[in-house]
Amino acid sequence: MLAYLAAGGTLDGPANRTGGEADPAFRPGTWLRKQDKARSDGKLTGQQTALLDALSAA
Repeated sequence: MLAYLAAGGTLDGPANRTGGEADPAFRPGTWLRKQDKARSDGKLTGQQTALLDALSAA
């Protein structure tokens, strides 16, 4: 996700958007949805939650 954002990607947009030329298989929207679900289910560590929050603040 950090590489995607560094290349100019955004956290906004459709879940099926690709990661671009560098990683066309990466789906940032899908990844974020899965992370939010894991957070809701209590499956993320404190460190993972903090990193996810830092992405949203960026």
